[in-house]
Amino acid sequence: MNTAITLDMAIPHPIVKRTLAEAVESLKREGWTGLLADTPEDVSEHELTFRRAVRDGRTPTIGEVLAAYYVAAMEELDKAYYEDNEITNGQYRYRKSVVRRLVFRRAV
Repeated sequence: MNTAITLDMAIPHPIVKRTLAEAVESLKREGWTGLLADTPEDVSEHELTFRRAVRDGRTPTIGEVLAAYYVAAMEELDKAYYEDNEITNGQYRYRKSVVRRLVFRRAV
């Protein structure tokens, strides 16, 4: 069940085969963003249920897709910044904020 979550992984869908990144692009076009609470517990719970859905061949929910995208995007950003030195500190912070705005709802 510890399959790595990556942006290019295929996610189950009964009609169309999509990668995680393509699914999030579709959600962005349809306005289904900013749905998760900005807490580690919320992300962790949705990530776990995303993994279960993928393992069982079920289509994940929107919240599960957003949580998985957050996890995969942050891992890619961390690797690009900390390990590969491919992006600057400013680029890292900006890209991180873009991902956070896409996934988390604004605090009231």
